[in-house]
Amino acid sequence: MRFGLLAAAAFLIVLGCRRDPPLPQEIWMPAAFAAIDPLTDDVKISRLRETELLHSDIELRVWIGFGMNRLEGLRITRRSNEWSAVYVKEDNHGRAGSTYETQPSVSWDSLWDTLTRLGLLTLPDQSELKTMVHVLDGVSYVVEYIVGGDYRAYMYLNPHDQRGPEAKQIVEIVATLRRELIQHLTVPEAVEPTL
Repeated sequence: MRFGLLAAAAFLIVLGCRRDPPLPQEIWMPAAFAAIDPLTDDVKISRLRETELLHSDIELRVWIGFGMNRLEGLRITRRSNEWSAVYVKEDNHGRAGSTYETQPSVSWDSLWDTLTRLGLLTLPDQSELKTMVHVLDGVSYVVEYIVGGDYRAYMYLNPHDQRGPEAKQIVEIVATLRRELIQHLTVPEAVEPTL
């Protein structure tokens, strides 16, 4: 699990050292997934980018944190028209993870419609945008999904500090997911180990 902590440190270094242009996918993806993969491995969730789904199935993952923040995420799946969701949270930096099943307060179809209306499936990767405010640390988001059999991933670095409608959209998407799927959960706070 120390690899997760090292990956987060490498992620910060890669992101903190870059200035212009914004990080292209070939740079941010290895750094981000170096933090995501140990957590998904720990909680026994397959790597979405290596997963094949039926054309009619959907899987969405939204990863929140990176850097100095503990990684957390949502895994939403629709298989054979049945929806489910799991909240994943890193217990301690680089040490174990926990999963919590969750359901929205609205219908799944209503939640999916809201997310797609907010631009979940159409937002560009931040690297495609012309303006970017560089922030040393903060909360970043990685969105990955398979819809119609196609995999796609995109990232927003510190969207709360960014200008432009796309940053506002991703913040609203994550706020909607938190409101519908996370805030009602009883999740114990992680305890830092003592020396």
